Amino acid sequence: SIQLSDKAPLEQSFTVTLLLDTLSRVSPGREIIVEPYVLPKERVVYLFLKDSGDVLPGKDYTMNVVVSNRQDTPLQRAQLKVSGDLLGKGQVKIVDVPADGEVTVPFTFAVAPFVKPGVYTFRVEAVVYGKMKGSAETVLSVPSVPAVEGEDASQQEFLKTHTFLERENRGNAPAQERLEYRASAIERLFLTMSPEPTSQEGNMYVWAFTLEPGASYTVDVEKNFRPLFYGLLIVLAVFFGFVMHIHMSVTLRKRLYVTQGDKLGVYDVRTLLIVRNGKRRTITDVRLMDILPNVLHPTYGFTTLKPTTIQQGTYGQRFVWDLEKLQPKEERVFSYTVRVRLYDVGGNAMLPAAALHYSDRGNVQHIKSDRILVGRKT
Repeated sequence: SIQLSDKAPLEQSFTVTLLLDTLSRVSPGREIIVEPYVLPKERVVYLFLKDSGDVLPGKDYTMNVVVSNRQDTPLQRAQLKVSGDLLGKGQVKIVDVPADGEVTVPFTFAVAPFVKPGVYTFRVEAVVYGKMKGSAETVLSVPSVPAVEGEDASQQEFLKTHTFLERENRGNAPAQERLEYRASAIERLFLTMSPEPTSQEGNMYVWAFTLEPGASYTVDVEKNFRPLFYGLLIVLAVFFGFVMHIHMSVTLRKRLYVTQGDKLGVYDVRTLLIVRNGKRRTITDVRLMDILPNVLHPTYGFTTLKPTTIQQGTYGQRFVWDLEKLQPKEERVFSYTVRVRLYDVGGNAMLPAAALHYSDRGNVQHIKSDRILVGRKT
């Protein structure tokens, strides 16, 4: 061993020549040159840092600290204190190191998921009885890691579908993202989207955006067929209401049936007047009137009820039927036959509408039938 003077310079090495000799002195002694490095008593602990791999956001990271005891006595209850920008609160561990020995102490800490890319300092100190006996420092590099996750989900309701396009950036760097949704021309009539797409490419809607670390983006595409369904219900309700109104009202219809003509072009035309009381109550003082133009010649062949009155006017004849009443849901048919030579019509003739007057609970009501076109074929 070499005994150093208390005045030996610190933090530097010096050369010592040792002469090795034997007791017999048969052979000459051998010189050995050594260069010891003098450390202060406060620096008898040496620390090595062993990197355990990449530092990734949102993952655990382990730094192995090797504690080497350079003195010939054991190192007991040494405090290892680690600190750094990534750690937040530091960590402390107590270790014992044998004389001229070493131990490895792992320090594991969680890296924040949204830590910014860059270089961060990691420092460890060995403290024994309040005095620092050794230290080491290194830098940790955090890479740029955009990690975008997400999925598409659907929510079904009655005649309505919500499609959610969701993305979340769980990395530490901004990410350029693009969402797409395809819809046919018919489907586009029933779509509502929030937010609105940034562009449209044919039948595809596109959302392009920048997703910052820790941020999320959700698109809600609503496909709603309810307005169409309710619209159809309204149309059907109006239609059936109209049918029921006609079915439960007093109606008058006029119909013509033309028989085969003879060689002279004379045709028999049978006219039907159909009166129906669709109400649930009796109507009274019923009067039915129909006008026959002069171009048509009646045969006075009334197959049902004859007119109460036949009036001759300037432009034709008027047939009048008077009834005392019509019971609820009662239907009466009045008919007469006329003979007409279509060549005498001289074109097309519009037959006037038949008219019906009746009393319903003391109120006089008037309705008319449709007008009918009669003419020769061209």
